[in-house]
Amino acid sequence: MIAERYGRPELSVALSSSMVVLRTGEGDDRAHFEFPGASADAASSAMTRATLRGGLLLIERNSEIAAFDIYRNSISRGDAMLWRHSLFSPGSGTGQPFATPEIATVNTRLGFTLSQRQMPGRQHSMVGPLTPAGVVLQIGNRVLLLDALTGREIWSREGYDNRVRLTAAGLQIAIVNPSAGMVQVVDCRDGAEIRRYEIRGEWISWLSYNGMQVDFSESRIVPPPPTTVRVWNAMDGEEALRLEVPLGSCAEICEGRFLVVLEPNAFLHYCDLRDPQKTYARHPIQTDLNVESISVQRFENRLVVLSNSGRARPAQEDMLPVSGDVYAVDCQTGELLWNKPVRLFDMQFPKSQPRQSPFMFVYRIHSQGVDDHRASVALIDLRSGRLAYSNRSLPLRASMGFAMNLRTQQQTIDVGLGARSLRFTVTEETPPPQPVFHFGGDVGNPRAPLENGFGDALFGR
Repeated sequence: MIAERYGRPELSVALSSSMVVLRTGEGDDRAHFEFPGASADAASSAMTRATLRGGLLLIERNSEIAAFDIYRNSISRGDAMLWRHSLFSPGSGTGQPFATPEIATVNTRLGFTLSQRQMPGRQHSMVGPLTPAGVVLQIGNRVLLLDALTGREIWSREGYDNRVRLTAAGLQIAIVNPSAGMVQVVDCRDGAEIRRYEIRGEWISWLSYNGMQVDFSESRIVPPPPTTVRVWNAMDGEEALRLEVPLGSCAEICEGRFLVVLEPNAFLHYCDLRDPQKTYARHPIQTDLNVESISVQRFENRLVVLSNSGRARPAQEDMLPVSGDVYAVDCQTGELLWNKPVRLFDMQFPKSQPRQSPFMFVYRIHSQGVDDHRASVALIDLRSGRLAYSNRSLPLRASMGFAMNLRTQQQTIDVGLGARSLRFTVTEETPPPQPVFHFGGDVGNPRAPLENGFGDALFGR
């Protein structure tokens, strides 16, 4: 999700069936409103994205884009939807059956996937950035702008193919057109062309943010040469950053803005696309694990980089696989926050956990039988990278279900896992003395108190 709240409390967005759920940074539900999805979106959610600008929420699905007023719903509990706009014109009828859009997914050598909508023999569509005048789209051979509050089309331009990419900064939109070898910069208010310039080279476009375009090169030569990742200003063509990384490197973006590239046994690269040249940082790292992909998650001003060494992605879309080294980066300075990485094996990271929390929760459920469900759990202090709590075999009452809430006034963290409730109290007091013996549990694996300095070999710290 890309969000700009202008000093208001941060919110996260989740889709649950036909409902949109807004959650605070402490994990509490702020609002629920209905969003009955189109029939074409029932089978896949590959293109689901959200943009939150003040009180305006845009949700992009496979076949449509919809706008919501989150405050209208919070006050009246009425229909929060402002408008919805189809990204396709199927033209179905008695002589032409309805065809749902297909999502083409391509795996890259950098460990992430690129998804693109396509209608066989028909048209291409893409949702661009939100500008002060509205949201810019490409549908078929047209680039158009919709009013953000009404969904009404304000202007359009024609003559584009499926290689076009859109980015915006201020009142200007850059239409990157590799097929024509040029970039057109237009005014977002009326679509009038302001200037144009030539571009060269074969690049694969990845994403854009605040006028910055990120793309990369992939060669089919065997053995493949290093992959080049570049960040450049689409408004004037000036290059801001170029990285050449070897085979086996991984890259990921967080919230459409924070770029992380990991070279195993070499460097961890970081930059904020808001100002890539000033925020770029490179840190030497060492690992003996083969990293296949990384995920990047933000907790306030901390970025957590989760590496994965070949574990399959969980069936639940809200979960991320974690099996390898975990790093923490300061969003503002780009510095590493821990003196060495945390190491987790075969764990899962729930994306729904609160992002104002200074602690991160990971777990793995392993069922011994129909009614015997247990979990390996760990609570990690993001300030130091130390393990605050762990349990290798926590009894559960169900094999699914997760919720986490941060209670700042009570200084507690509530976790619900598998119909089991856990409460952690954060304290500055020194840990109590260990008992002489343990009774009624696993002697070799007593439950650990929430304290600084506690470690567990299972999780590497």
